Formats: sequence, structure tokens, C-alpha cells
Amino acid sequence: MYYLIHFGRWFLRLLKFPKDFFEILLKDLKRDYTNKKKYKYNFVFIIGLPKSGTTLIENILSAIGYVDMKFSPLRIYQSDKKNHPHDISQNLFKHIPKKKLTYLKLHTRYNENNFKIIKKVNPKIIFSFRNLKDVMISRYCHILSDKSHRQHKAIKDLDLISSFQKSLTSPNELNNNMRPVDEFSSWIKNWKKKQSSMNNLNLNYEEYKKNKIEYISKILNYLEIKDISPKYVLKKTELQYKKFSKNSLEDNLKKYLKPQTLNTKFDFIKKTLSKEKFKDFN
Repeated sequence: MYYLIHFGRWFLRLLKFPKDFFEILLKDLKRDYTNKKKYKYNFVFIIGLPKSGTTLIENILSAIGYVDMKFSPLRIYQSDKKNHPHDISQNLFKHIPKKKLTYLKLHTRYNENNFKIIKKVNPKIIFSFRNLKDVMISRYCHILSDKSHRQHKAIKDLDLISSFQKSLTSPNELNNNMRPVDEFSSWIKNWKKKQSSMNNLNLNYEEYKKNKIEYISKILNYLEIKDISPKYVLKKTELQYKKFSKNSLEDNLKKYLKPQTLNTKFDFIKKTLSKEKFKDFN
């Protein structure tokens, strides 16, 4: 059943976006079959809040040679129906290829069941953290771009400060009607409490802005990869970021099949909001 669903999904993408489908397929085939380098750890699990820097880590791993498990025709990814969109199941990890470089990025929240599953699978784990206010500002910009987002209609016509405040405090019916700012804050606190019992790498997005080479080196060292240069990885990573930032959300959804909002037209919003003081962050 998993295979039928997988091939059906990618067949539809082939029909809808044939050029982009073959671009992804050829790129992943190249990584799987022309890369002769063998690394100690074939599977990496990325965990982080939306807009916390997880896409950056994805691009770094992609530059190294890892393939995205969720967005590749050469990987089986099937998420079971769950009570919460950011919970996981054992079945999720069933189809990880043992001998191919693969990564999976999710926004998995902490609870005992999720924690037990991760401990049982025992992957190499990279956590991405970022200043909460910056996360919420980036999230706000994404909501403005994404017409399908549950909060888009409610905030799009409000003034900048009011709409941002509403994006922080509008209850999330998918998570016990928690305010998003409380939901995200709890996510950070709960996972950080468990750090001492996990063999993971913690990264902060702010570290990348301060020293890009050191940030990439931490990933290479954690994965015990010694035969690739951080400068080479940085060059490929920033090239990928430039491709994303030139496009609108719709363009990125079409070309990369991922809902990324990296458009620089939101820079003025980020600068304005970052100067404001909000009671939710006191």
C-alpha cells in the first residue's frame, strides 16, 4: 500500500510538473549512484520549529549529498494519520534506506510517545533553535504569503502591528486551542529539557549569521565527515538559498514542492516588527 501511494503521488507530480519532476529525479539519482563517498551515518533526523532554520540545515545536508526523504521519488515517505500533525509513528521510519544518504525534516513536538519512538530508531538528530521572536516574525511573513494558511484571511487586511499580534494569539484548534506563541514556546522548553538524554546536535540559527563556516563545521564534525570542505558546502548552500529567495511562495511550491517563504520583499516587515516590543515576549 505504501508503494502504491508513493508512486501514485509522484505520478501526479510528473503529469503536473514534468520538467521539475525530472530535475528532482536526476539530482537524486546523481546523489545516490555517482557519489562514491561512504559516510558513517546514513540517516539524519532534523527537528525544529517552522521558520527556525531547518531549511538551512536541509540545504547543508543536500550539499553534502543527502537526499530528502519527504520530497524524493527515490524515497518512500508515508505519514500515518495522527491526532496531532506534529506527532510521529514507528511506521514513519520503516522505509529509510540503510545504505543511502537520507535526511528527514519534521516539526515533531515533544511528548513521551514521540520521544520513545525517536530513542528506539536512534538516528543522528539535529535540533534547530532560533530566537522565538524571530521565529514568530518569519512565521507571520509566511502566513501573509500562504493564502491556504488557516490564519491568512483573519490577518491579511489588518494593520501591521494588529495582524502580527493576532498571528501570535489566535487559538490553534489543532493543539488544544493554544495560542501559537505559547505553543512554540512550549515546544522549545520541552525539547531542551530532554537534551541531556539524547545524542544530538543543537544548532541555533543565529550562529549561522555570526560564523557560517563554524556552523557548517559543527554538522560535519557531528556526522564525522572529514573529506569535505565547509567552504565547499557553504558555496553550494548559498547557491540553493539564492534560488529560493528569487521566487514567490507559489513558485517554490511548484518547483521544489516545498512551502518555503524566503522572499526578500518581507525584509521591511521583519525590520519594523523586530524594533517593536510585545507583551508576549516579556
